[in-house]
Amino acid sequence: MKLYAALTLLAAAALAVAFGVHLWLMGRYLPGVSTGAMFLDATPVVKLIVIACLLALIGLVVLTVIGLAMAAGSSGGSGEIEVLLAVTGGAAIVFGLLGAAYGEMNTQIAISRIGAVSFEVTAPSRAEFLLCLSLGLLCGVIGLGGAALLRTLRLRRAANPA
Repeated sequence: MKLYAALTLLAAAALAVAFGVHLWLMGRYLPGVSTGAMFLDATPVVKLIVIACLLALIGLVVLTVIGLAMAAGSSGGSGEIEVLLAVTGGAAIVFGLLGAAYGEMNTQIAISRIGAVSFEVTAPSRAEFLLCLSLGLLCGVIGLGGAALLRTLRLRRAANPA
């Protein structure tokens, strides 16, 4: 039980840092550009990762609600959903990290071809891959947090069967 909670807190802290840096980059180097406009300018791979993370986020929220309904009911069969939430949340974190690594790799390749550039030139692509990372971490927080909540409810139910 403590593992899920610790991983959730770690993912939440990383999410706060990644999304904070994303917002700082957007405000400082891309004033007037929205996240939606940045998404429309993104590479196809980044768009695919963002869409996959958003779909995973919706699925994780639905699974958490279903698991909570099962835990509240008399069936008590939320153990499988707990594992599914934890695995999907962890996979989404890895997927977001892969998107960030892909974005950073593309940025470094472009810098090596062009030569020395200022940070202002690379800020849009860095904000782009930080968005991928933030979405993956958000999915991880939802998945691992839901798994921790379901495990806590399941353990409390087992301790107090009445």
